[in-house]
Amino acid sequence: STVTVSARDQFGNVAATAIDPLFVVDTTTADIGPTAESYSVAGTVVTLGNDPLNSPLTSAGGIASFEISVPAVLDPDDGITVQVKAADQVTNIEAPFTFFGAPALIAAAAVNATVDAPVDITFSNANGWAEAVSASGTISVGPTALLPADFNIDPVAGTLSLLPANGNLAIVTSNNTIAKVVTVSAPGFTDATVDQIIGHGLVDPTRSKVRNANLGSGETTAVTVEAFDQFDNLATTAAHIFFVDATITNAGAVDNYVIAGDTETVTFTGKQLNATLTNGETAFNVTVPSTVEAGDSISIQVRLDDGGALVDKAIDLFN
Repeated sequence: STVTVSARDQFGNVAATAIDPLFVVDTTTADIGPTAESYSVAGTVVTLGNDPLNSPLTSAGGIASFEISVPAVLDPDDGITVQVKAADQVTNIEAPFTFFGAPALIAAAAVNATVDAPVDITFSNANGWAEAVSASGTISVGPTALLPADFNIDPVAGTLSLLPANGNLAIVTSNNTIAKVVTVSAPGFTDATVDQIIGHGLVDPTRSKVRNANLGSGETTAVTVEAFDQFDNLATTAAHIFFVDATITNAGAVDNYVIAGDTETVTFTGKQLNATLTNGETAFNVTVPSTVEAGDSISIQVRLDDGGALVDKAIDLFN
């Protein structure tokens, strides 16, 4: 980066006839990490232990320019501070230029990171990094820049919390094995990145589905139940248990239905289905007798728990 400094009088006029030295430059480096970084300031190589103080700048017509070069990669919390001063070597000319390595980000443990709660990524704040992020930084998940309502950064607690409750698809679309790349950028710092797995949430009966629910006389129908969380992610990491109730009406002769492997002739509740598999699904068969008399009917309702919340619509057959 090129830095330009101009000498001006009290009315803002450039002091074109002023005589060097007009300015000096001080540098201070921090080298906390394992890499011994080197920088270039006004043509001088700067490293830890070689921090030039009060180096004069050459000016022309009251204006001096110099270059600052920093490495492409810095260890966390390493960096450089460059302060331009007046020739008296005391008076600072505006604020210093700083560039630091961002703190290391530590992903939340996958077992604790789901779409049902804030996902807390941790860091050790240094050099005003968190404050810079809050003031004018950007946070992205994959290619998607987050909105302010999608996250909270706490400099004191050292937490960057991703907030699924706001519904940003970049956060709430879950794959329990593929990490999302979280990138934090702030002026004056290198980018900080971390790979974060965000798992699906608890099964939501209002979002779960019953598929292939068309019954017919003399037919066996394979009914599939899919377990979804509140954001429509399949719940694939645990075996979830669903139950079925059935209301059977026999106006004439008793009809024999086979439901989830058992022959049923009367109304029942609380039949437990097989646990969901790693695809978030379970299935059961319903066999309807070939002859269903007029006035006979069956209605099958899937529930998340025995006697609990309804899942999707009932499966009905009326004759």
